[in-house]
Amino acid sequence: MKNLIVGIAVAVGMCIGVPVYLFVVNNLFHKGNNVKNIVPVYIHNSQQFKVLVPDRDPRDPNSLLTYKDTSYFSKLQKNGRGDLFKIKIFSSEYKKYFEIRMFDSSPTIFLPDILSKKYVILTVNKGEWSNPLLGTRENPVPVFKYEGTPPITYGGGTYEVSGEAYKHNVTQYLSFMLTKDEFEKRFGKQDK
Repeated sequence: MKNLIVGIAVAVGMCIGVPVYLFVVNNLFHKGNNVKNIVPVYIHNSQQFKVLVPDRDPRDPNSLLTYKDTSYFSKLQKNGRGDLFKIKIFSSEYKKYFEIRMFDSSPTIFLPDILSKKYVILTVNKGEWSNPLLGTRENPVPVFKYEGTPPITYGGGTYEVSGEAYKHNVTQYLSFMLTKDEFEKRFGKQDK
């Protein structure tokens, strides 16, 4: 009987204690930047560009269209990281590199091939568009939303970024990808 009571106490402690612990640690140590008021401003200060996605050569590491699946540290999660999918493209029209970044989504690994040789509309923040340090192969202009002209479909599915996903991508980027100094330089100090 005593072992049963101890077992129940441990089970209740694990079911309640671990989530409470993760909540406290996340709110104390992994807040990221305070972006609640900045995300709508960032999205509003964006513009769209129509670009032709170059042909993809998967055997060429210097291809003008590349794909990378990586992760980023945001909060304590089941695996401690979130997924970040990056598709880097070069626009001969604008002579700039762009990088489509999708946080915590699960696009097909064939997306670069689906986009290859198609026109897409990229939504880019005006501040990042005009930043002379962005647009190179090493430091591309970040893109969090794209849509096709016509819409990008393959195998019955649509492969475009929804408005909700766009907001999530911007939120994750501003919260966890920009350092605190970069964030404050661009947007000023935000109240917590």
